[in-house]
Amino acid sequence: MKIRRDDPRLMSASRPYAGPLYLQISDLLRERIHSRGWVEGQALPNEGDLAREYGVSVGTMRKALEQVEAIGWISRRQGRGTFVANPEATSARRLNPFFNRDGHVLPESVEVRSIATRAVLPEEAESLSLDEDETVVSVVTVRKTDGVLALYDDMAIPSRLVPGLVESIAAEPQSFASYRSDYGLLVTSVKEAIKAAALPDEVATALGLPAASPALLTRRLSLDADGEPIDICVRYAVAIEAEYRVELS
Repeated sequence: MKIRRDDPRLMSASRPYAGPLYLQISDLLRERIHSRGWVEGQALPNEGDLAREYGVSVGTMRKALEQVEAIGWISRRQGRGTFVANPEATSARRLNPFFNRDGHVLPESVEVRSIATRAVLPEEAESLSLDEDETVVSVVTVRKTDGVLALYDDMAIPSRLVPGLVESIAAEPQSFASYRSDYGLLVTSVKEAIKAAALPDEVATALGLPAASPALLTRRLSLDADGEPIDICVRYAVAIEAEYRVELS
C-alpha cells in the first residue's frame, strides 16, 4: 500500500509542527513498530521498497531509517538486512546501563517501598514541563541482585501520563516493573547527571548494605521519541560485580 503525500497520518493533529518529511516518515515507522505492525526479529523491506510504499525518495527513507536506528528500534546487520529490535528491551538498557561478563544486568524483582500522588516540586515541574498546580506519582523502589547490583530509585511521574497507577500498584506491586509499556511510554533518550556519593542511612537500610557505602548518585530525566518527559528519577546505584557502560554514537 503506497502512502500518499497528503495522507492525514503525515500531518496528524498530534504533530502541531510536522517537520521535515523524513522525520514524519520516521514517526510512521516508529508507530508501526510500537503497534506491532512489525514485530521483533522481523526483517524490513529494503530501502527502495519502503520508499515506494511510503511515496518518498530513497534518500528520504534512508534518513528516516537512520532516525529509527538511532533510538535502537531497528538494527542493521551487515550483509543480512535491517531487522526490528525490541523497543522495551532497548528502553530497559537505556535506563539501566549496567553490565557484567554475562551481558546486561537488571534485577527482575522490584520492591515498591512507597507510592503516592503529591504536588509537583518546583524543580520537578521545570524538568517535566508541568504547571505548578499539577501532581506527580511519587514512587520509591528497590531492585537487587545479591552480590552484583543494588538500585534505589526515587521517581516522579506526571499523574496525567499514568491515570490509575497508584491503585494498580497498590493492588499488584510487581506490575510496576512494566508500567511504562503498560501505559505506552517508551524511553528513547535520557539526560543524566552522575556523581560519586555515600549511601545515606535510610537508603543503605533499604538496600541491606552498610551505611556510607560508595555509590553512584544519578539524576535522570527520561524522554520519549518526541522529546517529551516521561519521568524523573534520583537513583543510588551500588555496582558490586557490574559496571556502568555508555555507548555514544
